[in-house]
Amino acid sequence: MKIAKPIRDAFDNGEALYIRLKREVREVLKPRVEDCGWFYRDRVKSLESFALKVETGRYPDYARLEDFFACTVIVPTFSHLPEAVTLVSGAFEIVERRPKVDAETRKSASDFVFDELRLYVKRLPATDLPPSEFDGIVFEIQIKTILQYAWGIATHDLIYKTDEVSWPKERIPKHLSDRLPWLSGSELVSAWLWMISPGRYRLLSDEQVKADPHLEPLHQFMLEKQLIPSPDPRVAAGVEEASVVARLQPTQLKLNKSYWRLSFPAVLDEFVPSGCDKKKFSILLSLDGYLEIWYTEILRTAVFQHSAT
Repeated sequence: MKIAKPIRDAFDNGEALYIRLKREVREVLKPRVEDCGWFYRDRVKSLESFALKVETGRYPDYARLEDFFACTVIVPTFSHLPEAVTLVSGAFEIVERRPKVDAETRKSASDFVFDELRLYVKRLPATDLPPSEFDGIVFEIQIKTILQYAWGIATHDLIYKTDEVSWPKERIPKHLSDRLPWLSGSELVSAWLWMISPGRYRLLSDEQVKADPHLEPLHQFMLEKQLIPSPDPRVAAGVEEASVVARLQPTQLKLNKSYWRLSFPAVLDEFVPSGCDKKKFSILLSLDGYLEIWYTEILRTAVFQHSAT
């Protein structure tokens, strides 16, 4: 990925400052979090992640990204959120809260998306201390349940789980996304990846999954609605039926200027066919109108085999 010099310079100028901020916040917040029996995580953005955030065009003062440094407080359940907010407010001044109330979300009720609570904070005023380089710097503290944290790891954007950026595997070309009527709007869109065969995935909307009699029960299960267990625990589904749990995975698409970016679930790395480079994908529109993502080597093999017959 080529990174413009002004962006690289802004990153270089800010990185050391935010590393020091990370150290100070960790010293203040981590012991308090762990005293509650919770977990604490933190990070400073990498150059590549920083550049991709700037590339969205939404941050004119990108030398002061709110999540250049960010940390996460991981609590057991949603009922612990108010207690976690109180803990944070005792250590930092809360400038903004997103969403503003716990019950609020910008997502559709049918979307399989977990909205973590994000607090944008800065150091508490200290009139009896000399000025600090951190005064006025706003940074992000996420508060997540254990389930939210696990979900985030499983569905994070490709750019955060690979060693280098490969734009073709992230971007869905506009001439293809325009063929999907359900892919619209300006927010995150929840979708599903269905493994047709090893190395070949079909992108499905939430409505398409719910409309399929074979996938709808799994959709219900993954939205935490209880299934009725079999009355006989000795009876098990066949291999093909049971494997559907691994073949359907939730994902997200995000509009970035004029193209959509697909998040490829990290869990699918475990199903990369032998001989395939997991960083090389091909995106195409099937004859029946579905967008499909293939590992390039699988598609090459299929094309060559068909050509030979």
